[in-house]
Amino acid sequence: MGQPPVLIRPYEPPDLKPLVRLLREVRPDRLTTEVGFRYRLTALAGKDRRRLWVALVGDVLVGAASAQSVWWTRSTDTALVWAGVAASWRRLGIGSRLLDLAERHGCTIGATRLRCEVVLDDGRAFIGRRGYERGRSERVSALDPRTVDLSSLPRLERSAGEQGFRLASLAAAAGLEREPYDLDLAASRDIPADEEITFSLEDWRRDLWLDPEVDREASQVVLEGDRPVALAYLRVDREGRRAANEATGTACAVPPQRAGDARQARDDPLGGRARNRVDPHRQRRGEHRHAGDQPAARLRAPVRTRGMETAGRRSGNAFPASAGSTWAVTQTGVVTYRVE
Repeated sequence: MGQPPVLIRPYEPPDLKPLVRLLREVRPDRLTTEVGFRYRLTALAGKDRRRLWVALVGDVLVGAASAQSVWWTRSTDTALVWAGVAASWRRLGIGSRLLDLAERHGCTIGATRLRCEVVLDDGRAFIGRRGYERGRSERVSALDPRTVDLSSLPRLERSAGEQGFRLASLAAAAGLEREPYDLDLAASRDIPADEEITFSLEDWRRDLWLDPEVDREASQVVLEGDRPVALAYLRVDREGRRAANEATGTACAVPPQRAGDARQARDDPLGGRARNRVDPHRQRRGEHRHAGDQPAARLRAPVRTRGMETAGRRSGNAFPASAGSTWAVTQTGVVTYRVE
């Protein structure tokens, strides 16, 4: 028997549930929920110029692709493209057809450089054959929160309180918005990158502040008086019992000897703590998961210590290269490639 026909078409709302299942398989470095994915499809509509396609064999969704502008940097000539195919349907040309659509849309919106993030070994080989060159790397690390020793937290909180710091959830820190934006923007601009990161208050609100996956009880802010000096945003998938570190930043103005106490904001209210030093750099999209779940959880270290590789092709850029994390239990690599 020959290969069954594969239909590739634009994404439609009924595709949401099977698409999320696929993304959990092919992008294990990311936390993906139906509510969060649905929100992000429209949150920056018109700004990100995103398009999304799915590949179907009969009624089974076996692949997907996307393309959007890289709106969070000063550059206007870069597009982020991606394609993924379920393991049992690879090496049949589906990924090539999907990525062709994504690359074409990237060029249509004016990109002269394409960036593609790759997680799995199959993806690295695939993207290399298409002329992409390896760019930066991030390390994606896993942590079982049940194994973390939290006995020092009461002492740490007392010490921070004596120095004028207090810890609060985003939900409890009512009325804050502009201050977290200013802190987030400053921390983001301190990330080593090929292009300067920048975003408006309104884009930040829609991209992060209003995202339903960002749990306002689990996300934490350290206050010095009423001024935020450190933030940790946590995405939470309560149904899947997973949590993802979306971003962590500490104000550069905090004296080094006191910034150590501000690391409370990196405590995970669900039971785990990233035991890395506090710096002004920002952690992005990490994940940890209950050890009883499969696959094992992934918790990304700060951007400077992530293990994702990026690749690009002209017509990407990548996330910053990094050293390893001292507290990682397991690791997975994500590579960004670029085409010039």
